[in-house]
Amino acid sequence: MRSLVQEIAQRLGTQGTLTFLLRAQVGEFSVDNAYTLEEIERLVEEGQGDKCLLPTASALRGWPEIRLDLTTARRFLQGQRIKLAHVTQSGPVAVYQAEMFLGVGNIKQGILAPRKVLAKWEELSEL
Repeated sequence: MRSLVQEIAQRLGTQGTLTFLLRAQVGEFSVDNAYTLEEIERLVEEGQGDKCLLPTASALRGWPEIRLDLTTARRFLQGQRIKLAHVTQSGPVAVYQAEMFLGVGNIKQGILAPRKVLAKWEELSEL
C-alpha cells in the first residue's frame, strides 16, 4: 500500500503520505469479530478473559488434517516420527486425536514428523 501511495503521488508530481492503514481481514479473521482493548480489559476484570480467545486450531482452518489413535497420539506428543500406512499426501498438517488438537506435523514420504506439539499428555489422558 505504501509504495502504491508513493507511486500515485509521483505520477501526480507531488508528495504522498499514508497516515492510516487498516488490514480489515486476513483469511477468515475479520475486524468485525475482533474485541477492542477496552472490551478485553472489561472481560478480564470480570474473570471472563477466555471469551476473547479463539481455539489454537482455528488458525489452521483449511489445512489438511490427520487424526491419530490414542497410542499413536502419545508417540506424537513425545516427539516421535510416525510411519503412516496408506498416506500419500505430503506437507504440513494439523494433527488431532479425536477432536483434540495436538499440534502441527509435516508428512514426507509417509512419515509424520512433529513440528510443533501444543497439547500435553495429561490433557489427552483426561479424555
